[in-house]
Amino acid sequence: MKVGVLQFFSWSRRIPLATVYERALSRIEVMDRTGYDCVWLAEHHFNTYSVCPSINVMATHVAARTQASCASAWPCRSPPSTIRCASPRRSR
Repeated sequence: MKVGVLQFFSWSRRIPLATVYERALSRIEVMDRTGYDCVWLAEHHFNTYSVCPSINVMATHVAARTQASCASAWPCRSPPSTIRCASPRRSR
């Protein structure tokens, strides 16, 4: 079985936006180190529910910061927008 996590970038406006991204990217790096197979990134516009306006740019950034996890867009596009799933994965 493969296990993944849906990552939101929730912003309450009480903390700097840069902190929202750093916390989320830190959680994604922990997921990568602990064996999760994939992270799904939530894309939202014009609200604070999840402040990720460009899923492809964020997924590329996640791919550059992780070793094994695949980063994908949520909801699934047809075909799903997936970064790095085709690349070689390190052994676990």
